[in-house]
Amino acid sequence: MLISLVPAVANPVAADDSGRDANISLSISPSSQTVNPGETAEYTVRVYNNGANPVSVNLAATNAQDCNGYSATIGQIGQPIEANDYGETFLNVTLAQTAEDSCITTVTANANEQVTPPDQPGQPAQQSKDVETSSGDGSGSTLFGVDLTIDAPVNPTWNGETTIEWDVEVENTGRVQETVELTVDPRSGSGCKSDGSMSIDVSPSSVQIDNGSSEWVTVTLQVPEGKESDKYCWEIEGVVTNDQNPNGSASDTEEFSLFVPELKKCDASLSKSSLSLNPGETGSLVVTFSNEGNTDWSINVGFNGSKSNWASVDGPSSGNLNYDGGNGEKEFTIEVTPDDSVEANSQNSIYIEGKDSNLWKCRQQITVTVGQSRGASMSLGNTALYDIAPGQDRSTTLTVTNEGNGPDTFRVSASSLPTGWSVTLESSTITTESRFSNQKSGTIEVTISLPLDALATEEVTISFSVLPQSSGGAYDTQDLRVTVKPVHAMSGGAPAEDQTGRSDTTVQFPITISNDGNTLDRFRFSVISQTAQPAWGKHFETEDGSVVTEIDIDARSTVIMYLVVSIDGEEELESTRLTVRVTNLGDNNNGDDDEDGVPDNQLEFVFRAILSDRDFAMDAIIMPSVDELSRSEVMILPPGGSQTYNIKI
Repeated sequence: MLISLVPAVANPVAADDSGRDANISLSISPSSQTVNPGETAEYTVRVYNNGANPVSVNLAATNAQDCNGYSATIGQIGQPIEANDYGETFLNVTLAQTAEDSCITTVTANANEQVTPPDQPGQPAQQSKDVETSSGDGSGSTLFGVDLTIDAPVNPTWNGETTIEWDVEVENTGRVQETVELTVDPRSGSGCKSDGSMSIDVSPSSVQIDNGSSEWVTVTLQVPEGKESDKYCWEIEGVVTNDQNPNGSASDTEEFSLFVPELKKCDASLSKSSLSLNPGETGSLVVTFSNEGNTDWSINVGFNGSKSNWASVDGPSSGNLNYDGGNGEKEFTIEVTPDDSVEANSQNSIYIEGKDSNLWKCRQQITVTVGQSRGASMSLGNTALYDIAPGQDRSTTLTVTNEGNGPDTFRVSASSLPTGWSVTLESSTITTESRFSNQKSGTIEVTISLPLDALATEEVTISFSVLPQSSGGAYDTQDLRVTVKPVHAMSGGAPAEDQTGRSDTTVQFPITISNDGNTLDRFRFSVISQTAQPAWGKHFETEDGSVVTEIDIDARSTVIMYLVVSIDGEEELESTRLTVRVTNLGDNNNGDDDEDGVPDNQLEFVFRAILSDRDFAMDAIIMPSVDELSRSEVMILPPGGSQTYNIKI
């Protein structure tokens, strides 16, 4: 999606000489934007002081009541704004993922004069301006976008140099590679004098930038000797030339100026030009400022550069720099404490500046080489693996992300497992680039294998840890929960298919049933058919004599049930044939894969009960030898010994 970035700048009026009341004007660029949910619209807010005295400004940003999913944040201008100058800050409008339609944000600036006693301040001033932010229909960054940032000082004061330079960062804020053409033109208004007699150019004037990257260009101004005191202003514009949007190419502008004042000049020298420090470590150096101007003046120390927040002054940060015939000097001790926000072993420049109020007069660059920080986080492709069949395995992924600022190798380990269980890591180490790289993460496959005898009641939590390669505690841990799939299976047998009994007695048919699955199941016993008419009485009993039709059998356990049949016939050798089904109620597989005519979750047995009132008798005698008969015998056997006897019936 392409959004228009056409600046809407209000032309400030000339200083009001008719009174001493605060007089400001307000501009916001651009006046509207369309961004996708989840992104932030960035605006540049400028407050122009059109009055005769410095003013302090307080800024507020409020959204209209019908704004849903929009939040506004505005920066403050920390220093008073001098007469005929301006202060600049930001307005960010952030869209939640649920943001829809558009939102009007009102920025209000309240200004109060800052006068020198005994003068009394005039009336305060207030200005407001609206911007409109609309929600796009996609997500992600705009296709084309450019942002210019001028390295401080943006509005320097001339120190008598022949050449003045500004470093400008050209950032590609779009999503594709861009070619940005840069031009610089004089600017008037807001107390600025437009002077085309001074030579100014930008080099290079065209840069090609990958998305998410930036390039630096240099604006060079040639200042002739004896230039009259005034404020000279310019505007640098960057235009994306490969943006063919008919409504206008993406562009950005930044303004800068040069003020030619009474000369207050200095030169800076450092006791060290470079430092090598680990993140969090503090190093120190001394900066010496020499007065190269023509008057005594108060100098204060400032810092500039993308990592200027690493530097601070040990002690007072300002002092008097005497002229002393051109020999005046002032020393300050500087402390530098880097963090790990940059790549390990990278070199980062910080400018140490000697400043007159907010304007730097001289500066030197200190190069800080940052060591390596270490750390890692870990995530699993799944937090749980459910229903793994016994004897099977299942895999997931384990990803380690480098949280340090340099390449590193990490060790991965898993907690101990129950007997028979195993975990296999594709690799026990993972090597990644720093957290600033696209290769900051590494992923391996983790395989969990279960034994054949795993029970469905087992639930195992495996803790994975990411650790330093050599030694030390874990950077991060993650737990993986594993459950076992219930498996239903059964087998059984009936050792006696025929039983004979007397009238009005019962016979018992033992049925052995084994739960071959890995989970407790309930089994139902039923007689599905009987040949006798009327049917003979029957029921099922457990080994302890309890009459039941259903029993619970633990996984991999065996029970014996009895089919008890009443001998209800009248004629000798009268019989009944009973067909018994045993059904695993926990198994819903009622197919017939073995094609035996019985569902796979059932077993079938056929028994015959026979009526017989005949009497049978026999006598048995032990024969210790051929000629010897005995009713009882006693034997003494050694371990492993045996004795054979013949029995006479």
